[in-house]
Amino acid sequence: AGLRSIPEQLYEAARVDGASAWQQFIYVTLPQLRPILLINVVLITIYTFNTYDLIYSLTRGGPGGATSVIALQAYKETFQLMDLGSGAVYAVLMFCLSLIFTFIYHQLIGRR
Repeated sequence: AGLRSIPEQLYEAARVDGASAWQQFIYVTLPQLRPILLINVVLITIYTFNTYDLIYSLTRGGPGGATSVIALQAYKETFQLMDLGSGAVYAVLMFCLSLIFTFIYHQLIGRR
């Protein structure tokens, strides 16, 4: 949908000016898709940051913690090590980071 929203006149003007396909992509396509890309990056970051269930069910953190994320670490600290204070710290940290990314998302949506 984002690519279809770019006016064909912009590509035509770039071709008339002698822009190659790569230059059209860099100077026409990317600037036009910037708002969409920013929103997608923020939403994917929020989703990935809070992903726990998929990682836990597939790898349980992986060999040597290779696939461990902060949500999985919070679970391990709280329920496996029974360190409720550390688990709470991880949970508050996750909340604060999610809040920051959500604020960025709302700022980007507000510009549209």
